[in-house]
Amino acid sequence: MAELLLLRPLTEGETTDLRGLAQGQKVEARMRDRARICWLSHEGKRVREIVALAGTRDATVRHWIRRFNAQGLAGLADAPRVGRPPTYTPEEIGTVIAT
Repeated sequence: MAELLLLRPLTEGETTDLRGLAQGQKVEARMRDRARICWLSHEGKRVREIVALAGTRDATVRHWIRRFNAQGLAGLADAPRVGRPPTYTPEEIGTVIAT
């Protein structure tokens, strides 16, 4: 049986910020979805309920709740990815597109 996973208690500032991200219309979709998962957990929903409401997988819900518990709001942002660094700067790309 899977472990019971709950969001840690939030500070007043975290509560305000998390609610804003979860309900924001001008927030990047990935960030809003991650914040919504955490917000639903904060409201007392269990992982199974969040999976149904968010339309995602159990492992995804557990991942974001654990990451929020460990890192706070910063944990909801995309982590740096490995790979080859960009060959061209954004300015160079803009120049090519403009041309």
